[in-house]
Amino acid sequence: MGKGARDRHGGTPREQAQAVGPGQATGIDLAEESRGLLMSRSSFAKRGVTGGLIEGRMVNLGIGQGEIGVTPLQMAAYCCALANKGKYYQPHIVRSYYYKDRSRMETSAYDSLSIPIERRYFDIIQRGMFDVCNTPGGTAPNVTVEGFQACGKTGTAQNPHGRDHSWFICYAPAVNPTIAMCVMVENAGFGAVRAAPIARDILDAYFHPDTFLNPKKSDSTKIDSSRVARKSDSVGTPVKQTAVAPKRTAPPPGAALKPRLRR
Repeated sequence: MGKGARDRHGGTPREQAQAVGPGQATGIDLAEESRGLLMSRSSFAKRGVTGGLIEGRMVNLGIGQGEIGVTPLQMAAYCCALANKGKYYQPHIVRSYYYKDRSRMETSAYDSLSIPIERRYFDIIQRGMFDVCNTPGGTAPNVTVEGFQACGKTGTAQNPHGRDHSWFICYAPAVNPTIAMCVMVENAGFGAVRAAPIARDILDAYFHPDTFLNPKKSDSTKIDSSRVARKSDSVGTPVKQTAVAPKRTAPPPGAALKPRLRR
């Protein structure tokens, strides 16, 4: 993290971070998108931080702590890139549009890029995200969907103005994923307690729309989120469950998550 440092994967740590979201607008086809906040040495200096304190702040940013701000949309796009092992797609709402004067439909074009990090490092990240939802001791064992295995990461964002914010990102299935998301609930505490159960319900609705909308049909593999132990997302102590989840096995390397809209 030294001044001007560039690693062998290309770019400084700040440049690599910007490539996947923080401090840079995603370019979604909506107005007034926030860029978030990603500090640099010069921006710290403008705030009166000097000398070795700047280097300490930069190291702190490397683990997602300190003066960093991201939007749920940035994190959803970032999660999609993790599922794709480094392929980042510009998020968008419009898939195509109709030219009335030409009487034809045109498909909208959106950018994509490859994050300059070796794919083997994404294998490590994906294995960790798989363990979060599918291995004893993971922080989100309540994210279980019948017939599918999800990969995720819980987060608890410190909030100087009140209770912590609850975060969760995930993609599914673990192999050949088709959906990625970010759930953030303000002032709700641990990610595993509030955001993760919401993500589970979204996955249920996506993969099983008919049974999800029928309250008479329940998923016996679900875990009561109110009984999940309230613990730090970084602690490895096993989380207590009220039901036995299906046996999980490590997934083979996943295929690319390509943008897809359901009608």
